[in-house]
Amino acid sequence: MKEIVQKWIQKRGFGIIAICFCFLLISGNITAKAESVQAVWSEPNPTQWHWLEPKTNLTLEQVNIIFGNMVVTKTNLCSTLFFINSVKLDKSGQNIIITTSPCLNTPIDASASQKMWGRYPYGIGTLSLGDIQSISLFYISNSNANNKWLLALSTADSSHNIFFNDENSARNFGDAVASALTQKGFSLKPSKLGLASRDLTPAQAGELGKLRIESVVVDLVAIDGPADNIQIQPLDVITEVNGIKIKNSSHLNSLIEGIASGTNVKFNCLQRTEVIENGQKQFLWKPKVYEMTVK
Repeated sequence: MKEIVQKWIQKRGFGIIAICFCFLLISGNITAKAESVQAVWSEPNPTQWHWLEPKTNLTLEQVNIIFGNMVVTKTNLCSTLFFINSVKLDKSGQNIIITTSPCLNTPIDASASQKMWGRYPYGIGTLSLGDIQSISLFYISNSNANNKWLLALSTADSSHNIFFNDENSARNFGDAVASALTQKGFSLKPSKLGLASRDLTPAQAGELGKLRIESVVVDLVAIDGPADNIQIQPLDVITEVNGIKIKNSSHLNSLIEGIASGTNVKFNCLQRTEVIENGQKQFLWKPKVYEMTVK
């Protein structure tokens, strides 16, 4: 009996090996395809955007107290390069004056400092309140620094980034800046949706079966913002807004800018869903419709 079994294996062994090889090849292709899809779309942005609607009713005395606390908390400006020595309003109340010094043991490139403030090694920066268009709050989750909370004061052509040790300090500073703006008759232009998008890559368009690059992929969603409240997610693909097909990010932004605050807007999207079929990870795109009220 033993000899019969051995002869059978010898005759059919190659076939068995071939079948096993084919199975491994197929399963490997399926896994590779899933990994390929994952690589094309990558992971969501590790930076967390937090919805911010700053208070605008603080008195100038309260504003100056918050600005004074910046020195006590050793707030950084421009990541780990500079400590903030002082923050104050000038005599006109129209400008924020920020003085800085290099962090200890941090080599500072003179050209970088001069580009920021015009002098080296100590910086004195003037930020006009009238130039500030928006204030955004971020948490840099993949940063090794202690100051993970970032408040971005954006103007028409740049962003002044200030880093904080904790969320409360960042929000308080945002309230102070917004209140100082209001005191002088200025106003902010907050995000209407609480989401940031980017154009599809050719590979992403191909994965969606599109013959040309169109639509946009959601990059960031502000936590507790309008888009987050209706469950729009990073990596969702926005295809239409109020029945209008989206060409690219600029097209989406221009459409939203033209919509009045308080208006209801309908978004047609594709949302990537991970499923397990036959023991293998697969990604399916399911149509989703969202409605929100624009801020």
